[in-house]
Amino acid sequence: MVTGLEGLSDKHTDQEQYDRWHSRLMTRLMLASAPTSDGTGLTLGQAQKWVNMSVKYAVGGRLADFEQFEKCAHVPIDRILLKELAIHPKYRSVVDLLPEGAWSRMDNPHAYGAFQRKLRELASPEPPLLVELDLWMKSQLESNDV
Repeated sequence: MVTGLEGLSDKHTDQEQYDRWHSRLMTRLMLASAPTSDGTGLTLGQAQKWVNMSVKYAVGGRLADFEQFEKCAHVPIDRILLKELAIHPKYRSVVDLLPEGAWSRMDNPHAYGAFQRKLRELASPEPPLLVELDLWMKSQLESNDV
């Protein structure tokens, strides 16, 4: 059985197919880490971060066969991204789609999906990963100005 990033293939370059692959991988990661399996019990928020950062590194590193997923990859949600989205008028509304509380405790797959879809819509025609990278870099420059 092929799992994880190895499970990505040409058939997942369509957004709907990618989203299904992503959802299945997050579910497997959460189940594999469930306390009943002597795991840590990753939340959806933590699982999305693991999956999305892995894809981001593979795409950004231009690993063979991964650059094709740039247009459909999800952005990794974290404190830095949420802060940057909230201060940019174009993207502020996307933050409101997530439940209150820490991103790492997020457990609502519908809110997560709505966030990714809305960000994709607002970022268009740019891939959301490029918007995330730009916002992250701006946050780093701002924190170095202090």
